[in-house]
Amino acid sequence: MRAIIFSVFAFGLTACGHTPARIETQIVKFPVPVPCVAKLDPQPAYADSDEAIAAAPDIFALAQIYRAGRGERIAREAGLVGVLKGCGVD
Repeated sequence: MRAIIFSVFAFGLTACGHTPARIETQIVKFPVPVPCVAKLDPQPAYADSDEAIAAAPDIFALAQIYRAGRGERIAREAGLVGVLKGCGVD
């Protein structure tokens, strides 16, 4: 009987002295290939259309129209370049 009590006590002490394994989460980042879907918006109506140029009252208004149209084209080209780069098209 004494041996049983001693063994239970010994196992109890060893169980308390044992620390569980430490769990560490690791994040592994690697590229995942995805199919490219280049969804392009339709070409907008730019500010420097033929009608707007013909209706310009003077050279200063004409310069403003050309400048606005150029800004719109630059913005659209930047968007197109981003979409095509995402698809791997040079």
